[in-house]
Amino acid sequence: MRKLFSSFLLLMTLLVCSCGKESFELDREDIIGLWQIVQAKFDESASMADWELGDTFFTFEDNGLFYGAGYFGDVEGTYSVSGNTLISKIDNQPFFIYEVTGLKGDSAEINAIQQSNHQKIWMIWKKIEVEVVPPMPPLSPESYFKSEENIQVFINRIYKNLVEFIEQENKVLQKYFDGTYSAISPINRDVSLLYSSAYSLLRNINYAYQAINEVVVDNKEDYLSHLRVIRGFLGYNLTTLWGNVAYFGYVLGADDEFPVMPQSDVLDAVIKDLNVSLNYKFGNIQESYYLNSLVAVILRAECYLSLGDSGAALQLLNDYTATDIIFQYNVSSNSEEWVTLFSKGYYDLLKLEASGTIDGLPEKWQQAGISFGYWQMLKRIGKAQEVTGCPAYRLLLPFPESEVEYVPNLQQNQGYD
Repeated sequence: MRKLFSSFLLLMTLLVCSCGKESFELDREDIIGLWQIVQAKFDESASMADWELGDTFFTFEDNGLFYGAGYFGDVEGTYSVSGNTLISKIDNQPFFIYEVTGLKGDSAEINAIQQSNHQKIWMIWKKIEVEVVPPMPPLSPESYFKSEENIQVFINRIYKNLVEFIEQENKVLQKYFDGTYSAISPINRDVSLLYSSAYSLLRNINYAYQAINEVVVDNKEDYLSHLRVIRGFLGYNLTTLWGNVAYFGYVLGADDEFPVMPQSDVLDAVIKDLNVSLNYKFGNIQESYYLNSLVAVILRAECYLSLGDSGAALQLLNDYTATDIIFQYNVSSNSEEWVTLFSKGYYDLLKLEASGTIDGLPEKWQQAGISFGYWQMLKRIGKAQEVTGCPAYRLLLPFPESEVEYVPNLQQNQGYD
């Protein structure tokens, strides 16, 4: 499976660019080959930093096809060259526009704009020399997702992206508890990375959902329900971090508007996704390293609590019995370190909150050693400012400056203008 996954990584994904030096004519031969991101920044005023979001590769072939894999998802498509600009497309729809602003030896300076959300990224690519590049026949979603093994490979990739999102969320929220929340701003790199990782993950989830929904495969409904609980997890965290956000369950076209919704509507949409996932089996697998049906129960209860319906949350939690470890994840494929995200302790604390036992709740979370979800709980019970000392407007994160600039219906959260 690892070999298949490696092949798939070298088969699909696309990348980003847009810079600003003296332009030049790019020879198509210059870009053909296998490239890797080694440095990047998400804000023009920031300094280039080492790429820390996992190995990300992309291949441009002399027949006009491109493949990529890594942080931005797994994709395949076509590309064209005009002047110093690469234009990549998927199904004839613009995906990324790359401006090559520097090219020397095996290094390229790239500015990119992702067409679905107008995200700008400045990058440095390094060309990877390989003795033999095996031919990669294009795989359509219809052919790729007919294999359950390939579905599992793709879902494993989604989980890798999910862990990166969780780790980045922890990094940003830690600033509230170590007193450095003033560093959180519309041009903060950590905030930009968190936001872009969330929507990269959402696009991959929706891509897989649409593809699996259109093929004949065993356990289809289990796979689709599984993807919906992952999407629900992401949507709940997105709206508790930013408030009014875009949450959607389809593949967003290049000309589609970002569907930003009020927070209450996002929570309602998340609940609908989670309703479908309460009884899924995912091929009769309920291991704690998958976002299983108990996670759907927890997230749905948190949505009810966020909407002020503690009665519905308590009734739901009383209908199920929690296991000691509900969900845990491996920090990396090369590590033996496992992090428990949801546990019986987490479940029991939610039941306390739903029953109206608010006094001393933050202390009980700390005594239980539970950090994930702590910020959301503090906000729900109105204790976030008291515990962290942050001003009211900082209860929501700012949207990255580049997003507000290029997404017409996205309004910056108050206090960050």
